[in-house]
Amino acid sequence: MMKLLFVRVILFGFFLCAVGPLRADTVGYWRFEQGAVTADSSGNGLDLGQTGTRISGVSRPASGPGSMLSTIPLAGATNNGVSLLNGTGDQWSVADNALLDFSASGFTFEAFVTPVLGNGYTLVAIKAEEWLATINEGNGAFKFSLNNGLGGWKGTSFTPNGENSFAAGKDYYVGVSVSPDGFVTYYYQDLTEGTLFSSTVDLNISITNLTSDLLLNGDANIRALLYMDEVRLSSGVVSASDLLPVRGGLVTDFMVGGDNASSMDLTWLNLAGSVVLESSASLPLIDSVQNSFRDPEGVSGVIKLNLQAVDDGSSNFNPFTWSGGGQSAGNVIQTLETQGWGVRTSEKTNGDIQGSEALLLTFDLSELTLGADQTLALSAIGLFNDIDVYSGDIWMRNHDVPVGELGAGRMLANNVVTFSDAMPIRDGDQIALMKGATDIRLGTLKFDILPAGFNAPKISSVLDSNLTISATNLSADAYVTIQQRESLTSGAWSDVALTSGVGLAEWVLETTNTSSFFRVKSNDTYPVPRFGYLFKPVDDSFVSEVNSTQNYGANTNLSVRTGASSQKLFSYLKFDVDEVPSSIEEVWLKVYAAQAISNAVWVRVVDDNTWDESTITWANRPVPGDIIKSKPSLSKGWNTFDLSGHITSTGTYSLAIMTSDPSEQVLMSKESVYDPVLEIRETPDGPEKPVGLFAGGSMYGSYKSNAAEVKSSGFDTLLLWSTKVRTTGELYYNLTENPLAEYGWYVGEKDWIEQLVDLKKAPSTVKRIEFSVSAWGDASFANIDALIEAEGTGEDSRLYQSFKVLRDVLGADAINFDDEEHYDVESMVEFGKMLSVLGYKVTLCPYMRPEGVWNPVYEQLEAYQPGLVDRIYVQCYAGGQYNYPEDWNTKFDGDLKVIPGLSINPDDAGGKTPAEVEAQLSEWKDHCGGGFIWLHQEILNQGYGVSTVANAVINGLE
Repeated sequence: MMKLLFVRVILFGFFLCAVGPLRADTVGYWRFEQGAVTADSSGNGLDLGQTGTRISGVSRPASGPGSMLSTIPLAGATNNGVSLLNGTGDQWSVADNALLDFSASGFTFEAFVTPVLGNGYTLVAIKAEEWLATINEGNGAFKFSLNNGLGGWKGTSFTPNGENSFAAGKDYYVGVSVSPDGFVTYYYQDLTEGTLFSSTVDLNISITNLTSDLLLNGDANIRALLYMDEVRLSSGVVSASDLLPVRGGLVTDFMVGGDNASSMDLTWLNLAGSVVLESSASLPLIDSVQNSFRDPEGVSGVIKLNLQAVDDGSSNFNPFTWSGGGQSAGNVIQTLETQGWGVRTSEKTNGDIQGSEALLLTFDLSELTLGADQTLALSAIGLFNDIDVYSGDIWMRNHDVPVGELGAGRMLANNVVTFSDAMPIRDGDQIALMKGATDIRLGTLKFDILPAGFNAPKISSVLDSNLTISATNLSADAYVTIQQRESLTSGAWSDVALTSGVGLAEWVLETTNTSSFFRVKSNDTYPVPRFGYLFKPVDDSFVSEVNSTQNYGANTNLSVRTGASSQKLFSYLKFDVDEVPSSIEEVWLKVYAAQAISNAVWVRVVDDNTWDESTITWANRPVPGDIIKSKPSLSKGWNTFDLSGHITSTGTYSLAIMTSDPSEQVLMSKESVYDPVLEIRETPDGPEKPVGLFAGGSMYGSYKSNAAEVKSSGFDTLLLWSTKVRTTGELYYNLTENPLAEYGWYVGEKDWIEQLVDLKKAPSTVKRIEFSVSAWGDASFANIDALIEAEGTGEDSRLYQSFKVLRDVLGADAINFDDEEHYDVESMVEFGKMLSVLGYKVTLCPYMRPEGVWNPVYEQLEAYQPGLVDRIYVQCYAGGQYNYPEDWNTKFDGDLKVIPGLSINPDDAGGKTPAEVEAQLSEWKDHCGGGFIWLHQEILNQGYGVSTVANAVINGLE
């Protein structure tokens, strides 16, 4: 059997029909105009008779039912008359005639109809024992049937808008084109909406010719119409451009034959319109082949779309670099028994997008001609699977980055059912559809011809009674700030609206006589609050004494060595510090060693900043000055140098790194994925004893009322629980419910960005936001371990990219370790070092295993960077109900005191009321570094009030 692909194409815009005589193949045309109600306008003399007196021709209503058809569709003249059927069982009739024999030619029947309220099955036309057409207000079906000449009927239904396809009192166009061998093309148009829908099916039965009359309207009240108009019967299959409707555009199904079809050509009639490919769940499989929809008249261009399924076998497709993969064996395009058509790809390996099969769409526009001011745009993509719609990932090829390099692919959307941000399409452009655990189907593609430059970033404003500001086509990392002040020339500006990059955003601002001065600013990056200030080198290189004129500025390594005469290697770094906090607590230089270095390494000041990495050599190197910091050895991986006191203000700072090791030792340069980092930390603004609140889904997304209450509650630290790390490095919030970050993109709710930024904006008691990773029963730290083992912690690793999003976009200050399953010290330490390079503080949240796990994690991170772990939250509820802060303080060296946590949930072991929280912390206060509460949602459930619980903690610690 030859299986076929059904595709629906929508062409928006007007079909251009010249004013003039009727088509030569018109057999009968009944227009019901006043004075010639029953006349046949075709000139063939097939005037109407009638079976009763209750039907007539009347003037077209000015409004309401029967009013929509105001012009003659073909010629554009005014349409004054309609047929009033009024829900009766009387019919218009046409006596049988040789002209009505369509067994050799096929035919096209068209009519404008208005259903009656309450009528379900309604007859539009019937030629007894030959064919009939009906509509059904109840189930929305437009049905056509052919008779086999022996009294048997075979028919199919078309429901373009489901059960709502037909409604009483609304005006519709219906039509069918029937080939001699039984191919039927349905046409349907709701005149209120304007789009013409079409579908083609095969009845696999030939047209017969008997001697019955043609009858219009139902033969009983329950099967009758309210109005009928502009009925036309034509010999042959009329092309789409010659149909009666002139409003809107055309939607039609066409088929691509072949078991392994891998491309389709889309040809449209009107380049000012749109083309939509859309799946159809109602179409059955058929065995024969029909040509793709093509009309040679007026064709202005062709889009060719090539579909390629990429294996998830040995040659994987990597969307980051847009490389790898190979043509999948087996079907690329398949018809599906229950869902029309789609593309079936195999399941992801462990949900890994980089190791999964993808569907690649390549656009060939070589035969498409556009005007100088026109652009082809892909306006919408829709996905679905075997069961229902499916949330998939959509990537696009980035032409500015060579294939094989990071950034060659960019994600358009993550976990979406539809994507509708119009984007320009060029010849050769590619899109990749990635899938999850179920088979993905390409459900819809919509193309538009739009003015060139339609997607240029734009900010506009309209002043009426209020000020409306609109932003369109902002990049993903852009943001808009709207500010207001009371005077045009003086006073402080205050933020009244803030958004990240979006396709479309709009703000309506009230204007008053006393305060109506606004300004709009757009920047390239989102203004997250800065707890730490991170800088990467603007120049770095090493110099070689033996190769005194050689430049190494493009190298990925920074080499150091002392050695004998002419063997020295020095490395240089230069940083442009353009901003520092008002109060600097500490300054850290962080470098990555390719191997452990057992001898001393030191950092010297360099006063001369005129060098650059592309020209520096041993011969022209600046002379290093005093030693700022020395370390007796370096471990493999990340290492820190405390430069506090050396950098106190903005400016350019150069540094030299040297060693006493006689062998060449390698540090990584900014040309690698382990860039050196200079971090300046601000003195924290918060109480001596922090008061923390764990919160889950109650603080996510659009819960602004909850955020406002927390902002003024007295809690100074918000711990957002729980962030789950998947095997792919994707981050989800509140376990698996809400996607947060994927491959360097923020994919959560945009409202949350503004909400979290606002939480720390004065006036607010909240000074710090932490994301808590993992939970009991969760494998996040096992996944972190595996990701570090597979990819390391460089900036190209998925772990680095995802946590960079939480810092850069959401302004997170710290990452909280809530590992209750995996307990691997080495990977937790490496994870903590990576987080430090991103500017995070690290906090721990244990309830057991202090000696074997949490103590070595703390000690190793403390040795790496003193103060990196600045809080240890100890769970004193549920599984940790017998924990006491005094005991836990003995498990960690130094002056750091643990922060005990109590649950406000009465169902938890050790759960307490606010009064009991205050009493317990008052008993423990001499051994506490602060206190925290579990859980915000339970405060809401118990009705305590967030401030009440915060005050219980504060009072207990005093």
